[in-house]
Amino acid sequence: WTSLYKQFPVEGDIPLSQFEKLAMERAKTLHKLEILKLKNTSKANLLLSMRSAMTPSIKSEDNNHEFHDAIAHAALKVACANDRELRSWFIQHESSLLGLRLEKSSDPQILLTIAESLSLGIQFVSVEELAKYRSHLSLLHPQNMRETFYQVPWKHVLQLISHRQVLVVKGKAIILKRHLHSLILQHFRTQLLRSCLLIANRYTELVTLEQDRLIPFFKNLTNQTVFAQKYTSESDEVIDRNNIDQLSKDAFPLCMSCMHGNLRRDHHLQHAARLQYGLFLKSGGLEVEEAISIFKKEYLQVRTEQEYKELDYGIRHQYGQKGKRTSYDAYGCSKIISIGGPGAGCPFSKYDAENLRAALTDHSPQLPAHDIEDIVVIAKKQKHPQLACSNYFSLRHQGEPIAGAAHPDRVVSHPNFYLDRSRTLARQKIKEEDKMKDE
Repeated sequence: WTSLYKQFPVEGDIPLSQFEKLAMERAKTLHKLEILKLKNTSKANLLLSMRSAMTPSIKSEDNNHEFHDAIAHAALKVACANDRELRSWFIQHESSLLGLRLEKSSDPQILLTIAESLSLGIQFVSVEELAKYRSHLSLLHPQNMRETFYQVPWKHVLQLISHRQVLVVKGKAIILKRHLHSLILQHFRTQLLRSCLLIANRYTELVTLEQDRLIPFFKNLTNQTVFAQKYTSESDEVIDRNNIDQLSKDAFPLCMSCMHGNLRRDHHLQHAARLQYGLFLKSGGLEVEEAISIFKKEYLQVRTEQEYKELDYGIRHQYGQKGKRTSYDAYGCSKIISIGGPGAGCPFSKYDAENLRAALTDHSPQLPAHDIEDIVVIAKKQKHPQLACSNYFSLRHQGEPIAGAAHPDRVVSHPNFYLDRSRTLARQKIKEEDKMKDE
């Protein structure tokens, strides 16, 4: 698999059907890794669960696994490169996959091969050199003297030097294997980002060349639910001024319930929160005129007519009716977690334990205190907001997993997916109740 990490990893021909299969398998692999990391899986169990991904698992007649591994990586890279959120997701989890492969490998030469492909100038520290500097190294690493040491140009490890964690001799820093892992991952992420940006800059050319062949596949691939940042609702249900208050109590995720409550209480939302909430409502089925009506009713209680006109423009801009006339997508969980600004973001990530506990109690008073406390622990002590939100969904829906019984391990990835699942379960409950009445 080391050939994947070369600057120009592959050349050759492959059937389009297999190209598509490889890209989809890679997306599923990275998504599986994402879920395991969200669940705070131990390193040993992570390596065990991802064992098939340590070496390419897709079988082929010629058994050219390295070639197919590189193709899968390249195909998914092109699919994600032109979207900032997908690009970030891809880089993060490809780096995690490389990290696992480095952890599993016991061959020091593999590290050097990858480091060489990243132009890091890494070399083994010879036995003679190790003996020469043993006294100095033993002071820095008394518990690690039996490990393999590497030397790298000092400019690559400035932070280690500033913390006095390495020995520098004639412009070379002598580092441990774990330091080399971090260095490789850092440079891999940088090069992968650069490569994605180059693809994004030429994406228009790709669209022109592959409009009828690859582009439809890439669009379909990035709309799959394995991607945490993208979700296209297939529901035909609507949100309007008559049902929004009840939906906020029964079907909205906590982030949106909190923002709806803030809007009703304060008659105003700050820009970041208004954008996050407005795009969620739009994707959930709220028409533009209904959105204007709902916000106008609140804003005119505390704002001037001129301030409301600015809000009107902003809402129409979200719906693609003003400005660049681009219709914007609702934010996925990864983006929401990263958002700053008053009232915006993810409560499971942004709130401290006390405020999160209060929000959960306020919006779900039916939940027992011990269940709320379990969610707070997952969100604040274990630092897994999406897993906490998924458990919150299950507790509010009689133990039903966010992605259904067929996918019990998946976590919430998009607030509109949460909304659609809530609506689906509500419809199923009504049908079951009607059926029982008929019987």
